[in-house]
Amino acid sequence: MKKARIVLSGILAVFLMPAFAACDGTSGPLEGSGNQSQSRTVSITGVSAVRQTLTAVTAGFGDSAEISFQWYRDDTDPIPGATGPAYVVHTDDVGYVLMVRATRAGSDVSAHTGVIPPAPKPDRFAWVEGGTFYMGRCPVGADVTPVRQVTLSGFHISRFLLTQGEWYLIGGTFHSHFWQVLGGGDRRYLPVERVSWYAAIAFANRLSIERGLTPAYEMGDVDNPGVRTTDPARWGPVPTMRDSRWDAVSMVPGSTGYRLPTEAQWEFAACGGIYSNNYQFSGGSVAGEVGWYTGNSSARTHLVGIRSATGNELGMHDMSGNLAEWVWDRRADYPDRPETDPTGPLSGNFRVTRGGRWNSSAEALRSVARSSNDPSLSTNNSIGFRLVRP
Repeated sequence: MKKARIVLSGILAVFLMPAFAACDGTSGPLEGSGNQSQSRTVSITGVSAVRQTLTAVTAGFGDSAEISFQWYRDDTDPIPGATGPAYVVHTDDVGYVLMVRATRAGSDVSAHTGVIPPAPKPDRFAWVEGGTFYMGRCPVGADVTPVRQVTLSGFHISRFLLTQGEWYLIGGTFHSHFWQVLGGGDRRYLPVERVSWYAAIAFANRLSIERGLTPAYEMGDVDNPGVRTTDPARWGPVPTMRDSRWDAVSMVPGSTGYRLPTEAQWEFAACGGIYSNNYQFSGGSVAGEVGWYTGNSSARTHLVGIRSATGNELGMHDMSGNLAEWVWDRRADYPDRPETDPTGPLSGNFRVTRGGRWNSSAEALRSVARSSNDPSLSTNNSIGFRLVRP
């Protein structure tokens, strides 16, 4: 069979952005075909979709224990480690024909799939039902005190960290430190990093304008600071040092646009919202099963959404590890009182980051763990962000 490779049009035609760019891929049953002998055959069963399992089914081989398998992209590119009868389709397989070769006693037969289509994804934004939880309480390990009761209204939050491809569409640059995907793959689906808090809020407003939503943030015009504006083109260049005008940014009441989550929104979503199973990490009780950190990251970021097949109780991915995430709030100790829809203190030098990162310990991946950084910090390759909207 000849090699087949889909040519993808548009910077984000596949995988991660149904809210920002449509995915036209379809999936369906596979019918394996290939060179078969009259006495020995192999066929492929399964569904042609990313994260679905394909199975090579043999007949006429005799003792199945003596059969060896190798899966390939196209006919000639063996997939490392894919040497069993079952194979889970990876994002790297999109656009290729997959082949499996079954061999016994020097004789082999093979079967092929059709071209693997772009991965259909659920709505990028998950709806988080409003509810009440105890912020800072962790089922394993130390709480972040004072633990307090927080009540939140419902909101939408991105299931994934913002990717480099999404950043490129609005920001126009590929500037992240990590650009090679471990094991191969498309850098557009790596999370964007080396982005400051200032840059994140400007991106949110630009995206809102692009999508016809009312921007969430306003600040003083660069040429006339007394006039507040939601147009980031009138904010001036994103500062690389602390800037009092940018620090004075505020939320626009009733706006419909994208924004950074508040710290309370982030923790509630990371814990699974009202469906929480009270895990210490987002989506599980074992750090290495749900997140990328020093124990498994190979000292780098990874494609978003692949560490866990299902994410947490809300379908959220990478909220424990891969990258820490900017949130709206300034850093301060929690108040010792119940709150409703808190947005953090009104003053403070640093902005909070949540979620742990590829170079942090497992403890830092706990859903209650918090850190903070200078909002102008734009050189850190372990901080990214995700967006929310009402």
